[in-house]
Amino acid sequence: MNRVASDTIEFGEFRRCYMGVVPKNVHARLAQVLGMAEIKGVFIEQIYGGSAAETAGLQPGDVIVAVNGQPVNEPNELQSTIILQRPDSKVEVAYWREGRVDTLQLTLLGRDHPKVASWLAEMGYYPRREVSTARYLDQWGLVLRDKWGEEDERQFGDFEGVIIQRVMRPEEMEHLQANVLVERINGKAVNSVQQAIRELNGAGGSVRLSIRDKWNVPRVVDMSELKE
Repeated sequence: MNRVASDTIEFGEFRRCYMGVVPKNVHARLAQVLGMAEIKGVFIEQIYGGSAAETAGLQPGDVIVAVNGQPVNEPNELQSTIILQRPDSKVEVAYWREGRVDTLQLTLLGRDHPKVASWLAEMGYYPRREVSTARYLDQWGLVLRDKWGEEDERQFGDFEGVIIQRVMRPEEMEHLQANVLVERINGKAVNSVQQAIRELNGAGGSVRLSIRDKWNVPRVVDMSELKE
């Protein structure tokens, strides 16, 4: 008996579960950027705040290579593997990060979990503004997230912007580090990841980031030479 049939008999409906990630295919250029010797796995482009993936320690920019020992190389393979599980079940995830494969265990969330309900309530499955949303920008090799929470407030106070969570190509960006606040892009204030993406996409050939570093010191970084 398959999961759909058994759930329908036991609970009256199919009980779907969620990891809380936006998956993406690993292409040749991305594998090269990540330092992978072969093209495999599923790239995590985005993780929803409070999700099973975030709670377990996965990050945007990681590559999931297996779930419960079963290799996954396409987003639909990852989804098909997860959909076979039930809410609150634990799965072992093998993932590539910074030159090595590690494993972790995460507990899948059901549709009735408050965080999942919040995502599904929003158009396009984006979480509400008060939940941190991290996005990987392939073109720039950066993971950006919204500024939120007490730790960000302690570090940056009332200054608004988005946080650079990870720098995926540090050898090309010695002048740019993680955990800095981007206040403006080409002089335009940015207060969300989506706004930052729009400004970067429309920037043309010249991109200058006005940032505050981890010591809250303002400076300007020229990103133009990093655009592919």
